[in-house]
Amino acid sequence: LPLGDTVYVGLSVCSHEDDVVERAVFGNVRVVETVLPGFVRGRDPLGSMLELLDIESGQRQVIYGAPEIFEAPNWTVDGSALIFNRGGLLYRFDLASGDIAQINTGAVTQNNNDHVLSFDGRMLAISSRDDTLKASVIYTVPITGGEPKRITAHGPSYLHGWSPDGRHLVYTAMRNGDFDIYRIAADGGADG
Repeated sequence: LPLGDTVYVGLSVCSHEDDVVERAVFGNVRVVETVLPGFVRGRDPLGSMLELLDIESGQRQVIYGAPEIFEAPNWTVDGSALIFNRGGLLYRFDLASGDIAQINTGAVTQNNNDHVLSFDGRMLAISSRDDTLKASVIYTVPITGGEPKRITAHGPSYLHGWSPDGRHLVYTAMRNGDFDIYRIAADGGADG
């Protein structure tokens, strides 16, 4: 339904006192499509929007939208792009051009929203489902893509971050029935 450039919304403000006049001012408002008739939560996607917020002005700008769910945007170190997850794959959204490119993660194609760039911007650590374990494990891959290197042997393991020096990864994992926080060498090794 095209609404045109001007949209009037039925909002009212009332002080409930005869001698007081209230005023409401709305700005930076957007109208969002509602779900389609027959929508079933958990079955039908709501869609997603990638939005930038200028923290000084408060102005928001939707820079990309899609009917399917995508999640967990992360800034690249140089600020030129955002990395996000959609359908088990990772994508790079170039802010200057608006182009979207899939990041090659080889045979690792069940990535979840746990992906973190290294502080130097050269590596990406990811959590992805291992079908044999039926659980998430952690991998690393160059930011330019390639075949990921498996880091954790056991699952479930959910990535949370890199150490500033790039030598370790921190993650949450279930071991012996309990979830705890663990650290592992970024190039692999004994895990929790």
